[in-house]
Amino acid sequence: LLVAAAAATTMPHYLIVDTNVVLHQIDFLEHHLIHDVVVLETVLEEVKHRNVHLHARLRETVADDSRRFYVFNNEHVGDTYVGSRREGESINDRNDRAIRVAAKWYVSHLGCATENIVLLTQDRKNKKLAESESIFSLTVEEYVQMFSPETDLLDVLRVAEQDDDEESSDDERDGNLFPPFWNLSKINGGLRSGELLKGVFRTNRHNYLEGWVEVSAPPTATTTTTTT
Repeated sequence: LLVAAAAATTMPHYLIVDTNVVLHQIDFLEHHLIHDVVVLETVLEEVKHRNVHLHARLRETVADDSRRFYVFNNEHVGDTYVGSRREGESINDRNDRAIRVAAKWYVSHLGCATENIVLLTQDRKNKKLAESESIFSLTVEEYVQMFSPETDLLDVLRVAEQDDDEESSDDERDGNLFPPFWNLSKINGGLRSGELLKGVFRTNRHNYLEGWVEVSAPPTATTTTTTT
C-alpha cells in the first residue's frame, strides 16, 4: 500500500470519490489543490438524494473547467452498470459496488497502472472490499498525508466520518447537554447562503458581562445568531 501510495503522489493520477467523501469532505474537494477528479453518476445521484445543498456545491466545482472534475455516467455504460441490488444487498452496498466496478474499469480502459486510479472513500467496509479487489484505495486523510502534508489541506478536513443523521443519537448516547459546534462544511455553507454572518466578537473592558458582535452586513430575518 505504501509503495502504491508513493507512486500515486509522484505520477499523474485520477481520483474517484465515493458518496461519503462528498457528504463529509466537501471542503477538501473544493480546495484549489484538488483536481483530476472523476465524479460518478452513482455518487451524484446519491448526494442529490441525501443533501441538495452539497449536490449544488459539487456541481459548481464540476462546472469550473480549471478544476478538471469529470462526470462519468457509469449507470448508463454497459461495462460499468451493475444492475439492481443483489439479494440481501442494501442500496448503499449496491452503490459502493458500482463505484468499485467503475474504478476497476478506469484502470483497464486507460491501460494504466493500478495506482494511477485512486479510490477515495470514508467507508471502512468499502475500502476493505476495494483492497480485496486490487483497487488502490485511500481515505481522504491518508491521501492528504501522503500527497501534500505540508499544505493547509489537513486543516479543511472534517474529523467526523459518520452520516449527519447519526449525530443526534451519538450526542444523546455520549450524554452531551448541548449540541456540538457546527462543522466547517456547514459553517461555510451557511455563510454562502446568507443564513450565517461572519463577525468579530467584542467585549466591554469595563464590564465582562457585556459584549457584542460586529458584522460587515446588517442582519436579516433569516440570519441565525449563535452566542457562547
